[in-house]
Amino acid sequence: MKYEKVNGREPDIRKKEEEHYDVYSYSDEEERYIEAKGFVKPRLEIRLYDKEYQRNVEEGDRYWLYLVYGVGTENPIILCIRNPAEKVKLTEIETKVVRREYVWSAGKLEL
Repeated sequence: MKYEKVNGREPDIRKKEEEHYDVYSYSDEEERYIEAKGFVKPRLEIRLYDKEYQRNVEEGDRYWLYLVYGVGTENPIILCIRNPAEKVKLTEIETKVVRREYVWSAGKLEL
């Protein structure tokens, strides 16, 4: 948020799941749809979920990916990538979601 203000844009945090980006930021010159990914330790990985990727395709150069390194520190480093769907060679992968459940059962219930 501070980064956007310092660079002359007005940020607005988006909490709605259906929007598929985290911050809408704008100025008289431009508007940005920003997806932010935070990392505590350095690593270079770009991972967009399907709906985030689709939003990127829709917005084109107005969509930005901010990779924030050093989350929770005094001096985080922000790597900003404009239109990552076009600028970075992303590979589509399919993943399975594992749901872990904990169950207790007394067995057969006789009435």
